[in-house]
Amino acid sequence: MRVPLEAEEWTVKSYMCPGDWLREGFVVEGKGRLKLPNEPGENAESVRSFIQQSSLVFREYLKELPQGSLVVLDRARHTLAARTTEEGHGLVEAVVEEIMSVAPRVFSVQVTLIDVSTGELGALLEEIAAKDNHLAVLERFEKAGAQVVGSVNVETKSGQRLMTKMGREVSYLSEFAVRVDGSSEEESREVEPVGLSLELDPVVGNDGQTLDLNIAIRHSAESGKLRMVPVGTLAGKRVEVGIQDFANTNWMTAATLLSGQSRLLGVAPAEEEGRSRLCFVSAAAPVVMVNKSTKAEGWLNAHGEAVSKALRGPKVDAPEVGLMSGMVMKKFRVPPDFWTRGSGGNAAAPADPFSATAPEPTFMVRMTVQDILKAEGIPFPEGSSATFDKVTSSMTVVNLPANMIKVEEFIDSLSGGSPAVIQFHLHVLEANGAVVRKLGRESLAMTDHLGAWEAMQAEIAAGRGRLVAVAAIETKSGQRSIVESGRSYAWAKANLTAQAPEAKGEKGTVLVTGMPVAELVGTIEREPLGLQWEIDPVLGADRVTIDVNTSVRRHSEAPRERFEAPVAKEGGMTVDAPGVDFHPLELTTAFTTHDGMWRMIGTWQSVGADGNLDPAVMQAVFVRASVVTVGGE
Repeated sequence: MRVPLEAEEWTVKSYMCPGDWLREGFVVEGKGRLKLPNEPGENAESVRSFIQQSSLVFREYLKELPQGSLVVLDRARHTLAARTTEEGHGLVEAVVEEIMSVAPRVFSVQVTLIDVSTGELGALLEEIAAKDNHLAVLERFEKAGAQVVGSVNVETKSGQRLMTKMGREVSYLSEFAVRVDGSSEEESREVEPVGLSLELDPVVGNDGQTLDLNIAIRHSAESGKLRMVPVGTLAGKRVEVGIQDFANTNWMTAATLLSGQSRLLGVAPAEEEGRSRLCFVSAAAPVVMVNKSTKAEGWLNAHGEAVSKALRGPKVDAPEVGLMSGMVMKKFRVPPDFWTRGSGGNAAAPADPFSATAPEPTFMVRMTVQDILKAEGIPFPEGSSATFDKVTSSMTVVNLPANMIKVEEFIDSLSGGSPAVIQFHLHVLEANGAVVRKLGRESLAMTDHLGAWEAMQAEIAAGRGRLVAVAAIETKSGQRSIVESGRSYAWAKANLTAQAPEAKGEKGTVLVTGMPVAELVGTIEREPLGLQWEIDPVLGADRVTIDVNTSVRRHSEAPRERFEAPVAKEGGMTVDAPGVDFHPLELTTAFTTHDGMWRMIGTWQSVGADGNLDPAVMQAVFVRASVVTVGGE
């Protein structure tokens, strides 16, 4: 049975809601296009006018809202707040859910590799057999201090392939030549990546909650010390070469999980006897928006009753838009070419003053800002005004609230055509590995990572973290841009190349025969150290949403040089194989962000003293994009 209106409780609730919703408004027969007003000023009169205008628009959109309901949208913080009954909140929730289902999303994922005792696996696998979310198991291992051998956070878009890797590149001889005199040179060399790499191809379902992913995970580490391996015998001497073994764990599979879940994706034996490696994957597909704010609720709690008391009696007809009394004042920034809108800039060229048919002289009268607004169909009743400040390119308007909506629409149309640039900031921060992993997991289900950014800043301020690198660039939508800074590291490598004997005599007859000689060929190789950042952004039609393809690469440490000459060994020859190991951290991905939003697009692990990944220290990559209207505010 329906509860009578007078017995229902009126409450204020807020909802996450895209800030560009109803940006273009909607058309109501007999009333034209209705649009939400811009954000109010600080004074009470401005806020109350804003609440009243917003609620009138929302009541036209949600005609079944109980009489007396108030609804406002904080566009900047993507928060909708409503003061209404439970029945009214049900209507608002249904609309918000529909909007959120088609809003742009990103795909965020965290991979965590943990080594545990093999004896624990029986009970563990039995525990998770009937569960589709293994987050509690992962957190229990971390709380107990389990050995984390690898962890990474990344994000991308649905249908966009992602690749990231971190660790070290170890070069080793794959082919070499040894001469009778004991000298040796390399013929060819290969590189083995040591660390963690991830390839991901995700798809977000139509419900925004079902996540399908094809995933490949590779973890590699140096196994033991360098071993001297016999190659053969030359001139009665044993030939040996130094070989490094590697321990690899790979998973390549496909999985389906719900947004916000963590799953034990795989288990494999670890290199250490009696230990097993667990691979956990956590994923989410949050809507791209900033974190929910309490500002909209604050407007309704502070001024709602003054605008309209919660009705508990018979219905009262709502006032029509444009019939409100009382003036409001607002200040606007306008483009520099604002005056050309009404200054006769498109008039025909003046007539020849010496022509026999030249017209009589006339005075040119420049239009005032109020004349320009009137020409756009905006009424200025008694008591209203409009003034313009040329120094600040700002316009101050006093008018009725309904007419002020028309002024806002006109100003919006001016700024919509103004050119815009995008400013990008990149920060690489380092802190304790457990702290970064926790922040990464907490950030999976959200796209506004301001909290994670502030937490990392607090770690740095407390001396538990550091700022590793900062870069910035300004560009235009659709323009690929690159930032590079660092040293071009050079090293020499040599190859022993066999040379055929030279042919002499008539008709190519070889007159002199003999064994081929060897020639030492040196090559200078280069590797860019430092930071390399590439971005390719696209600004959305709403001038707030930004799609970004990006690639970030930097070396976590200086190259490790292996230039020591081999030690002479009686009765044997040791191959001289100088080389250099690098420690690149790489991330190539795509994501969607909003103007001014902080995004933690990935996390990295550096290399420890043993040459493998160090779980005790991690780095987080933050990117912030800001849209700047050229000639605007």
